[in-house]
Amino acid sequence: MIPFLSYYILPTQAIVRKNLHIGNVKEDIETLLLALSPILYIFHQDIPKPHILHPNIIQNLAIKPETLKLLPLLGWSPNSVGEYCYCDTESLHEIAHRQEAAREFRKFYNELATVKNRQPNQLEHFLSIRIPVPFSSYSTLPAQSIVEANVRIGHVKQDIESLLRPLVPLLLISKPEIPKPTFLHLSIIQKLAMKPETLELLELFGYFPSGNGDYTLIDAKSKHEITQRTEAAWEFRRFYDELKKIKDDHVGVLEYYLSHSKSAIKATELCF
Repeated sequence: MIPFLSYYILPTQAIVRKNLHIGNVKEDIETLLLALSPILYIFHQDIPKPHILHPNIIQNLAIKPETLKLLPLLGWSPNSVGEYCYCDTESLHEIAHRQEAAREFRKFYNELATVKNRQPNQLEHFLSIRIPVPFSSYSTLPAQSIVEANVRIGHVKQDIESLLRPLVPLLLISKPEIPKPTFLHLSIIQKLAMKPETLELLELFGYFPSGNGDYTLIDAKSKHEITQRTEAAWEFRRFYDELKKIKDDHVGVLEYYLSHSKSAIKATELCF
């Protein structure tokens, strides 16, 4: 099991990777916990949130990479002079978001404290590897946008199974030994149309809309276009296989990616 993975709001893996070092795990966790403890105190005590955080809290967090990013998630935002002020909100969505962030923060703090006193082998191994961001290594296929548009947090397996079914005809078309039909059956188009971002794949294979809902195969006009279609077909088969493999992934890498894809993970990053 990958440590610090089951968090949807807090960028916990980025915090751990930037602040812990192989061979010095226990000491680094202790100093990180020390910097985080004032925030833990605020959320563990039944006291009003301070309007402005003490400068010492900010200074201690500032020397721990990624930790200052926690404050806006918990309700404190920086002003023009570098102070972090608590911003009240009447938005029920924002209140719920902050409550979940606070819950995750307490969980993260407790997990750090627990891991600190274990044998460091597992955490050291985690720090020594880079976890590939799912569906990130495609140059032609918009694989990440397809997954983000069709797969939901908490429904990964069911959504991938639902996505795989309409892609089967394209899997057959992508195989070079199978002759490509001139027209695609209407049912193929209809099923793809129900899955956002997937109809766009047809043009990569040479199928273009004819104006009446049909998609017609248009001959490639150049060697470059032939090469591009061949690359798209190869990437599609790889994409289909990656979907099947990650569908039964019990570690939760895709869940983590989906929950952070718009914030903690940039689209250009290949690992986290």
